[in-house]
Amino acid sequence: MNKHISLVSLLMLCLVALFSGTTQASFPTLMGPTGLIEVPTAETVGDRALRLTFSVTDEDVGEQLPLLNLTYGLSPWTEIGFGYHRLDPTAGDAGDGIALYAKYRFADETEANPALAGGVWFRDVDRFGEWLSVYGVVTKRLRTLGTLSSLHGHLIVSYQRRSNGETVDDFVPSLGLEYRHPAGTSAVLEYVFETDVTLEDYAIGIRQQLLPRLSGHLGFGKNSLFFVGLTYALGGF
Repeated sequence: MNKHISLVSLLMLCLVALFSGTTQASFPTLMGPTGLIEVPTAETVGDRALRLTFSVTDEDVGEQLPLLNLTYGLSPWTEIGFGYHRLDPTAGDAGDGIALYAKYRFADETEANPALAGGVWFRDVDRFGEWLSVYGVVTKRLRTLGTLSSLHGHLIVSYQRRSNGETVDDFVPSLGLEYRHPAGTSAVLEYVFETDVTLEDYAIGIRQQLLPRLSGHLGFGKNSLFFVGLTYALGGF
């Protein structure tokens, strides 16, 4: 009961602040590099910026997973990070999961050309084994809506390899669409195609700047039935 009360309280906090705050340049994924929900984009956290994210997800296997994510910007174009989650012991799968990742942006976005970035993302989860992803991503503003709002598109292609008793690998395409509002709101939609390595997945989320250094995120998807969390930022604005 207390768990559900906490989730509802955080949800209400995000909704109350939906049209307040200042614009943040980028947001983290739930357990990895800067991006949408679980899909990375060509953006980085920012030069010498440090962002700490805590999230809770309700997975389709009946587990509530606390996620901790720490990302640091080595330069305006480079970020590295670490993620951790704890499997829910009440579901019979107690254990740890970690993620290590790095991203470099090769080209900034211009009026004519998209931003281009590449990265590596390693995950080691007790139940699922080791998961390595090497990816490339392009990000482009598709349209300006009104005076300041904008619509952005993201195309990601990754080579993923998973080892858990046996090894499988494949190329995984993903798509993302993002609406940004100058009040610090970002609404996102992402889709991951089914391959030998991944299940089909899609998710919808809202991220909102609550305070100058604090943002919130919430949403739902096919595999992550519900997620909610907060991000605290130092620098990078």
